[in-house]
Amino acid sequence: MKRRIRKELLNELLSGYEKSDDLTGPEGLLEQLTGALVERALAAELTEYLGHEPGAPAVHGNSRNGTSPKTPTTEQGEVPIEVPRDRNGTFEDRLVRQHQRRFPGFDDKIVSMYAPGMSVRDIQAHLSEIYGTEISPSLISTVTDAVVDEVAKWQARPLDPIWPIVYLDAIVLKLPGDRCLIHVGREVSRTLASAPLLSAMVHFSGECPRIPRKCPSFQALTLAHSG
Repeated sequence: MKRRIRKELLNELLSGYEKSDDLTGPEGLLEQLTGALVERALAAELTEYLGHEPGAPAVHGNSRNGTSPKTPTTEQGEVPIEVPRDRNGTFEDRLVRQHQRRFPGFDDKIVSMYAPGMSVRDIQAHLSEIYGTEISPSLISTVTDAVVDEVAKWQARPLDPIWPIVYLDAIVLKLPGDRCLIHVGREVSRTLASAPLLSAMVHFSGECPRIPRKCPSFQALTLAHSG
C-alpha cells in the first residue's frame, strides 16, 4: 500500500511558503529536505566503510577526502548533493550509485521521516525500503543513527525571539485516525475533528524566512487538535 503523508506534517512543512517554486523549485522545500538527509546518509555510509568517525585516526590506511557534486533526479526534479569521497578512491555508496541519475520513490519517504512521532524503528523501516535488501544490518543501523540525528536537529530548531508580524489561521478538518496519527499510511476507521493552525512569521526585514541549504530550519509552525 502506498504511504500517505499526514496533513498535519504537510501543514507544518508548508508554513511560510507562498509560491509553487518555494516548494518544488530550485532550492525549494523538497530539494532541501531530500538533499539534507541524503548527504547525512552518504556520510554515514562512508563512516561504516572506513571503520572510523570523522576526525578519528584511520583504521585501514584510508580516510575521508572531501566531496564531489552530483545531481540525481527525483519525481520533483533535480537535487544537487555532495557525495563524500575516500582518499583511496575505493568507496562506492549504496544510496546514490556511481552512474545513477534517477532517484524514484524518495520524496515521500524523505518528508515522512521529518514527522514528529516517527520512531527510530519507523525511520529504519523507511531506509530499509530505500536501500533494498542487499545491505547489511550494521550499515542500516549506522545510517539510521545519522538520519535520526538530522531529524532531531530539525525538530529542536530554535525560533527567533521576536517576530513583528505573525499571521495565524485555522481550518477544522475531519481526518481519519486517532489522536496519535503517528504511522504514515495507517488505515483506521475512526475520524478526528482536527484544526491545523497555520502560522506565517515575518522578519523585521519584511521577508518570510527561507531554509538554509545545508540545515533544514523552518521558522514557522503551530499544530493543534480540537476535540
